[in-house]
Amino acid sequence: MMVFVKGDRVEHKNRGKGVFLSCGTFENESVIMFDEDSNAEGDILTVTTSLLKKLDSDKT
Repeated sequence: MMVFVKGDRVEHKNRGKGVFLSCGTFENESVIMFDEDSNAEGDILTVTTSLLKKLDSDKT
């Protein structure tokens, strides 16, 4: 299982790119602040962690 830390750039399979903020209430949840130009349009959402991948900082 991938481990994320606050500030990591991530990409959600369906919602696009954003920044990892914290783990959610349940084990398989993460709280993400999505980019304005993502499908989530800048919202802060709780998403399923398994649908996230970590982005290289030089490729964002």
